[in-house]
Amino acid sequence: MLKYICIALAVLIGDVVSKAAFPMPRLAQTCTHMVVRRDIVTLSAEEQQRFFRVVREMHRRGWMDGFGSMHDHISHQVHGSDHFFAWHRRFLRHFETLMQEIDPHAVLPYWNWGSYWQNPLADPVLSSAFFGGNGRPGDNCVVDGTEARWGRNYPTKS
Repeated sequence: MLKYICIALAVLIGDVVSKAAFPMPRLAQTCTHMVVRRDIVTLSAEEQQRFFRVVREMHRRGWMDGFGSMHDHISHQVHGSDHFFAWHRRFLRHFETLMQEIDPHAVLPYWNWGSYWQNPLADPVLSSAFFGGNGRPGDNCVVDGTEARWGRNYPTKS
């Protein structure tokens, strides 16, 4: 059963990706390189710089909008369903594979959002040292951090 769910997800992702603004990488059939995911706040300064350099390059190439589009178009079918974890696992692996096309040593860290769930504004990930704050009052434009002045096209307001 899981095999058929994975095939269906691959077809669905493939259909969405074909309409998105980034390449569809071929995923290896076997694991040849084991990566260890770490909390983004525990990365060394060099690892953080590598990650953010790659993310900025992905944005420059238009791939971040592609991922935003893909998530925006499929989230209503995936969120709240049995496919949630399998789909996001594949989605994040796709993201990481494209990261590694830019820098083969790049690894996608995780965000332990639960550490600051009672006070998200104190979360370092949402600060100028990482992705940037909540944005400027009025237009919510992120003015600091890695995502400073990035336009937002997703989610759509439909």
